[in-house]
Amino acid sequence: MKNKYILFKALEIMIPALFGVAILILLPYQVDVFSSFMLEESTRPQMFPKLLSWIMIIISIVQLIEFIAKKDFKNDEPVEKIYNTRLFLGLGLLIGYALLIPTIGFILSTGLCLLGAIYLLGNVVWYKALLYTSILSILIWFVFSQLLSIPLPTGWMG
Repeated sequence: MKNKYILFKALEIMIPALFGVAILILLPYQVDVFSSFMLEESTRPQMFPKLLSWIMIIISIVQLIEFIAKKDFKNDEPVEKIYNTRLFLGLGLLIGYALLIPTIGFILSTGLCLLGAIYLLGNVVWYKALLYTSILSILIWFVFSQLLSIPLPTGWMG
């Protein structure tokens, strides 16, 4: 039980680093797709996500070193509380969302991501979930695309 606790605690500490690595891997692809919509080529959109990614990776490594350096591994949390399947499903959902935006477009991929998030959060009436995600996806698209004039990927829709 003690070894299982140590493994899951180390995994919990490394989750932000995994997010950071995923962002660093996906960032060039997403920024290149987005910059094709922009009039001028720029590397500035990459700066903030890269900075946050490296900060998450460094903090996770420092926390992992501190955890390994301490001598007594007191089992103060149950393993079931540390390991939660919804966390990994949510991570997969966000990675899938980032990969689907350029392919199927912003509105449809946002709607699918919101439906997945509602499903992960618990019991919900599906016709309400479809209504909410449709309204919210179109509202977000309208605000960014029409009011703020920020081009959003349309994918195969147009």
